[in-house]
Amino acid sequence: MGVSHILSSCARVFNHCVILFDPLFNHSASATLPSRSSSAMLTRAKGDLEMIEFARIPIGTGGAAICARCQPSTAILHTSSDEILSCVKRVAQRAEGSGSPNVLLDGAEPFRHPSLPAILSGARAAGVERIAMVTDAGALGVADNASGSISAGLRQIHVPLFGSDSRSHDALTHAGTFDTSCTGIARFQSAAERMGVEVLAIGVLPLCVHNLADAAAIVAVFARLGAAAVRLIGDDSSTSRSHIRAACETGMVNGVWVWHEGDPSPQHSSLADHRRGPIRLVEAAS
Repeated sequence: MGVSHILSSCARVFNHCVILFDPLFNHSASATLPSRSSSAMLTRAKGDLEMIEFARIPIGTGGAAICARCQPSTAILHTSSDEILSCVKRVAQRAEGSGSPNVLLDGAEPFRHPSLPAILSGARAAGVERIAMVTDAGALGVADNASGSISAGLRQIHVPLFGSDSRSHDALTHAGTFDTSCTGIARFQSAAERMGVEVLAIGVLPLCVHNLADAAAIVAVFARLGAAAVRLIGDDSSTSRSHIRAACETGMVNGVWVWHEGDPSPQHSSLADHRRGPIRLVEAAS
Protein backbone atom coordinates (compact mmCIF):
# COMPACT_ATOMS: atom_id res chain seq x y z
CA MET A 1 0.00 0.00 0.00
CA GLY A 2 1.53 3.33 -1.11
CA VAL A 3 1.80 6.41 1.07
CA SER A 4 -0.65 8.37 -1.08
CA HIS A 5 -3.24 5.61 -0.72
CA ILE A 6 -2.70 5.50 3.05
CA LEU A 7 -3.14 9.27 3.36
CA SER A 8 -6.25 9.15 1.20
CA SER A 9 -7.69 6.49 3.50
CA CYS A 10 -6.75 8.61 6.51
CA ALA A 11 -8.70 11.57 5.11
CA ARG A 12 -11.81 9.46 4.64
CA VAL A 13 -11.64 8.13 8.18
CA PHE A 14 -10.96 11.63 9.52
CA ASN A 15 -14.05 12.95 7.74
CA HIS A 16 -16.09 10.21 9.39
CA CYS A 17 -14.76 11.07 12.83
CA VAL A 18 -15.57 14.77 12.41
CA ILE A 19 -19.14 13.90 11.47
CA LEU A 20 -19.45 11.86 14.66
CA PHE A 21 -18.07 14.59 16.87
CA ASP A 22 -20.21 17.49 15.67
CA PRO A 23 -23.70 16.43 16.87
CA LEU A 24 -22.43 14.44 19.80
CA PHE A 25 -23.64 16.70 22.52
CA ASN A 26 -27.13 17.45 21.31
CA HIS A 27 -28.95 16.82 24.60
CA SER A 28 -32.22 15.98 22.89
CA ALA A 29 -33.26 12.37 23.28
CA SER A 30 -33.93 12.26 19.54
CA ALA A 31 -30.45 13.43 18.52
CA THR A 32 -29.34 11.95 15.20
CA LEU A 33 -26.17 12.06 13.16
CA PRO A 34 -26.20 14.54 10.25
CA SER A 35 -25.68 13.62 6.64
CA ARG A 36 -22.38 14.28 4.87
CA SER A 37 -23.96 17.33 3.23
CA SER A 38 -24.56 19.00 6.58
CA SER A 39 -22.44 21.63 8.27
CA ALA A 40 -20.90 18.89 10.41
CA MET A 41 -18.19 18.44 7.78
CA LEU A 42 -16.51 21.45 9.46
CA THR A 43 -14.23 22.59 6.64
CA ARG A 44 -12.20 25.77 6.66
CA ALA A 45 -11.81 28.05 3.69
CA LYS A 46 -8.51 26.44 2.74
CA GLY A 47 -10.05 22.98 2.87
CA ASP A 48 -8.38 21.91 6.11
CA LEU A 49 -10.53 19.87 8.44
CA GLU A 50 -11.51 21.77 11.54
CA MET A 51 -11.04 20.22 14.97
CA ILE A 52 -13.41 20.71 17.87
CA GLU A 53 -11.57 22.36 20.74
CA PHE A 54 -11.67 21.13 24.34
CA ALA A 55 -10.21 23.07 27.26
CA ARG A 56 -8.31 20.71 29.51
CA ILE A 57 -9.40 21.32 33.13
CA PRO A 58 -7.03 19.80 35.72
CA ILE A 59 -9.04 18.29 38.57
CA GLY A 60 -6.05 16.82 40.38
CA THR A 61 -2.95 14.68 39.90
CA GLY A 62 -2.25 10.97 39.68
CA GLY A 63 -4.56 10.14 36.78
CA ALA A 64 -5.02 6.91 34.88
CA ALA A 65 -2.71 7.68 31.93
CA ILE A 66 0.55 6.97 33.77
CA CYS A 67 2.57 3.78 33.29
CA ALA A 68 3.14 2.07 36.63
CA ARG A 69 6.60 0.85 35.57
CA CYS A 70 7.73 4.25 34.28
CA GLN A 71 6.40 5.95 37.42
CA PRO A 72 6.02 3.31 40.14
CA SER A 73 4.11 5.45 42.61
CA THR A 74 1.79 8.38 42.12
CA ALA A 75 -0.23 10.24 44.73
CA ILE A 76 -3.85 10.99 43.87
CA LEU A 77 -4.65 14.55 44.86
CA HIS A 78 -7.88 16.31 43.95
CA THR A 79 -8.32 20.00 43.27
CA SER A 80 -11.20 21.63 45.16
CA SER A 81 -14.51 21.85 43.33
CA ASP A 82 -14.55 25.63 43.82
CA GLU A 83 -11.22 25.99 42.03
CA ILE A 84 -12.29 23.64 39.24
CA LEU A 85 -15.58 25.47 38.64
CA SER A 86 -13.82 28.82 38.76
CA CYS A 87 -11.62 27.60 35.92
CA VAL A 88 -14.67 26.29 34.03
CA LYS A 89 -16.38 29.67 34.35
CA ARG A 90 -13.32 31.47 32.98
CA VAL A 91 -13.32 29.14 29.99
CA ALA A 92 -17.03 29.83 29.45
CA GLN A 93 -16.52 33.59 29.70
CA ARG A 94 -13.75 33.54 27.10
CA ALA A 95 -15.99 31.56 24.77
CA GLU A 96 -18.84 34.10 24.87
CA GLY A 97 -19.79 35.14 21.37
CA SER A 98 -18.01 32.20 19.75
CA GLY A 99 -20.26 29.34 20.79
CA SER A 100 -20.58 27.12 23.85
CA PRO A 101 -17.31 25.82 25.30
CA ASN A 102 -16.19 22.23 25.71
CA VAL A 103 -14.15 20.93 28.65
CA LEU A 104 -12.12 17.81 29.38
CA LEU A 105 -11.67 16.85 33.04
CA ASP A 106 -8.17 15.45 33.39
CA GLY A 107 -5.27 14.94 35.80
CA ALA A 108 -6.91 12.59 38.34
CA GLU A 109 -9.60 9.93 38.21
CA PRO A 110 -12.84 11.98 38.10
CA PHE A 111 -14.98 9.27 39.69
CA ARG A 112 -12.81 9.42 42.80
CA HIS A 113 -13.42 13.14 43.21
CA PRO A 114 -15.84 13.58 46.13
CA SER A 115 -17.56 16.53 44.42
CA LEU A 116 -17.94 15.13 40.91
CA PRO A 117 -21.76 15.56 40.76
CA ALA A 118 -21.41 19.22 41.75
CA ILE A 119 -18.62 19.71 39.19
CA LEU A 120 -20.74 18.27 36.36
CA SER A 121 -23.84 20.26 37.29
CA GLY A 122 -21.76 23.42 37.77
CA ALA A 123 -20.17 23.01 34.35
CA ARG A 124 -23.57 22.63 32.71
CA ALA A 125 -24.86 25.67 34.61
CA ALA A 126 -21.86 27.67 33.32
CA GLY A 127 -22.93 26.93 29.76
CA VAL A 128 -20.51 24.13 28.88
CA GLU A 129 -21.82 22.22 25.87
CA ARG A 130 -19.57 19.17 25.80
CA ILE A 131 -18.21 17.52 28.95
CA ALA A 132 -15.50 14.90 28.56
CA MET A 133 -13.25 13.19 31.04
CA VAL A 134 -10.16 11.01 31.14
CA THR A 135 -11.14 7.98 33.21
CA ASP A 136 -10.27 4.33 33.64
CA ALA A 137 -14.05 3.80 33.14
CA GLY A 138 -14.27 1.25 35.93
CA ALA A 139 -16.93 3.20 37.81
CA LEU A 140 -19.12 3.32 34.69
CA GLY A 141 -19.57 -0.43 34.91
CA VAL A 142 -21.03 -0.28 38.43
CA ALA A 143 -24.77 -0.02 39.15
CA ASP A 144 -26.37 2.93 37.34
CA ASN A 145 -23.27 5.10 37.17
CA ALA A 146 -23.22 5.14 33.37
CA SER A 147 -26.79 6.38 32.94
CA GLY A 148 -26.41 8.76 35.88
CA SER A 149 -23.28 10.30 34.39
CA ILE A 150 -24.94 10.74 31.02
CA SER A 151 -27.94 12.39 32.68
CA ALA A 152 -25.50 14.74 34.45
CA GLY A 153 -24.01 15.81 31.09
CA LEU A 154 -21.10 13.46 30.40
CA ARG A 155 -20.86 12.84 26.66
CA GLN A 156 -17.31 11.69 26.02
CA ILE A 157 -14.85 9.44 27.82
CA HIS A 158 -11.12 9.12 27.11
CA VAL A 159 -10.05 5.72 28.42
CA PRO A 160 -6.37 4.69 28.72
CA LEU A 161 -5.26 1.15 27.93
CA PHE A 162 -1.63 0.09 28.39
CA GLY A 163 -1.93 -3.40 26.95
CA SER A 164 -4.04 -5.49 24.60
CA ASP A 165 -5.09 -8.00 27.27
CA SER A 166 -5.53 -8.20 31.03
CA ARG A 167 -2.05 -9.54 31.68
CA SER A 168 -0.19 -6.77 29.86
CA HIS A 169 -2.51 -3.89 30.81
CA ASP A 170 -2.88 -4.75 34.49
CA ALA A 171 0.90 -4.94 34.92
CA LEU A 172 1.28 -1.32 33.75
CA THR A 173 -1.70 0.52 35.18
CA HIS A 174 -2.13 2.28 38.51
CA ALA A 175 -5.91 2.24 38.33
CA GLY A 176 -8.59 -0.29 37.46
CA THR A 177 -8.10 -3.41 35.37
CA PHE A 178 -8.38 -4.29 31.69
CA ASP A 179 -11.68 -6.05 32.30
CA THR A 180 -13.28 -3.23 34.32
CA SER A 181 -12.22 -0.63 31.74
CA CYS A 182 -13.69 -2.67 28.89
CA THR A 183 -16.89 -3.23 30.85
CA GLY A 184 -17.16 0.47 31.67
CA ILE A 185 -16.83 1.49 28.02
CA ALA A 186 -19.51 -1.03 27.01
CA ARG A 187 -21.90 0.07 29.79
CA PHE A 188 -21.43 3.74 28.88
CA GLN A 189 -22.29 3.09 25.26
CA SER A 190 -25.22 0.78 25.96
CA ALA A 191 -26.72 3.19 28.52
CA ALA A 192 -26.48 6.03 26.00
CA GLU A 193 -28.19 3.93 23.36
CA ARG A 194 -31.07 3.14 25.71
CA MET A 195 -31.37 6.84 26.59
CA GLY A 196 -31.21 7.99 22.98
CA VAL A 197 -28.14 10.15 23.62
CA GLU A 198 -25.09 10.29 21.37
CA VAL A 199 -21.82 9.65 23.22
CA LEU A 200 -18.29 8.78 22.22
CA ALA A 201 -15.52 6.67 23.70
CA ILE A 202 -12.00 7.70 22.74
CA GLY A 203 -9.08 5.41 23.40
CA VAL A 204 -5.95 6.79 25.01
CA LEU A 205 -2.73 4.90 24.43
CA PRO A 206 0.14 6.18 26.62
CA LEU A 207 3.18 4.98 24.69
CA CYS A 208 6.34 3.96 26.50
CA VAL A 209 9.12 1.41 26.20
CA HIS A 210 6.96 -1.12 28.03
CA ASN A 211 4.10 -1.27 25.51
CA LEU A 212 5.41 0.03 22.16
CA ALA A 213 5.43 -3.43 20.59
CA ASP A 214 1.80 -3.89 21.64
CA ALA A 215 0.56 -0.56 20.21
CA ALA A 216 -1.15 -1.91 17.08
CA ALA A 217 -2.87 -4.67 19.06
CA ILE A 218 -4.13 -2.13 21.61
CA VAL A 219 -5.65 -0.04 18.81
CA ALA A 220 -7.39 -3.20 17.55
CA VAL A 221 -8.87 -3.69 21.03
CA PHE A 222 -10.20 -0.13 21.06
CA ALA A 223 -11.76 -0.77 17.65
CA ARG A 224 -13.54 -3.87 18.95
CA LEU A 225 -14.80 -1.84 21.93
CA GLY A 226 -16.41 0.68 19.57
CA ALA A 227 -14.03 3.59 20.16
CA ALA A 228 -14.46 6.40 17.63
CA ALA A 229 -10.79 7.38 17.73
CA VAL A 230 -7.54 6.64 19.54
CA ARG A 231 -5.16 9.28 20.91
CA LEU A 232 -1.51 8.27 21.20
CA ILE A 233 0.52 10.15 23.79
CA GLY A 234 4.07 9.89 25.02
CA ASP A 235 7.06 8.23 23.35
CA ASP A 236 8.07 10.02 20.13
CA SER A 237 11.57 8.62 19.73
CA SER A 238 12.91 7.43 16.41
CA THR A 239 12.59 3.82 17.58
CA SER A 240 8.86 4.29 18.17
CA ARG A 241 7.96 5.48 14.67
CA SER A 242 7.42 2.04 13.15
CA HIS A 243 5.11 1.09 16.02
CA ILE A 244 3.19 4.37 15.71
CA ARG A 245 2.81 3.81 11.97
CA ALA A 246 1.54 0.26 12.58
CA ALA A 247 -0.95 1.58 15.15
CA CYS A 248 -2.23 4.23 12.70
CA GLU A 249 -2.63 1.72 9.90
CA THR A 250 -4.42 -0.72 12.21
CA GLY A 251 -6.86 2.06 13.03
CA MET A 252 -7.45 2.81 9.35
CA VAL A 253 -8.34 -0.74 8.40
CA ASN A 254 -10.74 -0.87 11.37
CA GLY A 255 -12.41 2.49 10.66
CA VAL A 256 -10.92 4.19 13.74
CA TRP A 257 -8.93 7.41 13.44
CA VAL A 258 -5.59 7.28 15.29
CA TRP A 259 -3.51 10.37 15.98
CA HIS A 260 -0.31 11.01 17.88
CA GLU A 261 0.17 14.14 19.95
CA GLY A 262 3.67 15.37 19.19
CA ASP A 263 5.76 17.49 16.86
CA PRO A 264 5.72 16.36 13.21
CA SER A 265 9.04 15.13 11.85
CA PRO A 266 10.01 15.94 8.24
CA GLN A 267 11.83 12.60 8.12
CA HIS A 268 8.53 10.79 8.70
CA SER A 269 6.09 12.50 6.34
CA SER A 270 3.91 9.38 6.20
CA LEU A 271 2.82 10.19 9.77
CA ALA A 272 2.13 13.89 9.16
CA ASP A 273 -1.64 13.53 8.87
CA HIS A 274 -1.70 11.52 12.07
CA ARG A 275 -0.67 14.59 14.08
CA ARG A 276 -4.24 15.85 13.83
CA GLY A 277 -7.23 14.42 15.62
CA PRO A 278 -10.94 15.21 15.46
CA ILE A 279 -10.49 17.19 18.67
CA ARG A 280 -7.84 19.64 19.82
CA LEU A 281 -6.92 19.88 23.49
CA VAL A 282 -5.83 23.24 24.86
CA GLU A 283 -4.76 24.09 28.37
CA ALA A 284 -7.31 26.15 30.29
CA ALA A 285 -5.62 29.33 31.48
CA SER A 286 -5.45 29.67 35.24
